[in-house]
Amino acid sequence: MEGPVIKIIPLNSDSGKRAYATQQAVANLRDGIKVPGVLLGVTKSGSRIFRPPTAKGAHRSWEDFDCLSANVVELETHGVCLSCVMSNGVVKSYSIPGLKEISEVKIGQWFEQDRLAEIIVTGAGYIFGWTSEAECLLLHMWGKGDSL
Repeated sequence: MEGPVIKIIPLNSDSGKRAYATQQAVANLRDGIKVPGVLLGVTKSGSRIFRPPTAKGAHRSWEDFDCLSANVVELETHGVCLSCVMSNGVVKSYSIPGLKEISEVKIGQWFEQDRLAEIIVTGAGYIFGWTSEAECLLLHMWGKGDSL
């Protein structure tokens, strides 16, 4: 993987959800209770799931456009996916752990092209970014039936 690292996200390999190093999780290590985990690394040129040495991890390269921002999105009804803001004004989502493309949302018409790198994808599926010099927009990736 080449290019600067955009995000490193620890995941629970059983559930696919984030693996937080909480006080309780660290205290459980004393009793031998471990969280099976993997690391998801995202760079400008691709993403990779790093697993223990005995297992095979998935990887995905971005062919045409660079990734500017990324995050793992947890949806209550659908599960977990990796969502990436690409330099062409598109948010692409990939399944975890296979990193297969599952959706593509065009957001370039709503956000300022010069500030696409500043767009934030939240863990709940919202996209937050600048629409002009003094205005920002928060919208849900798959829509919730609300008007803009």
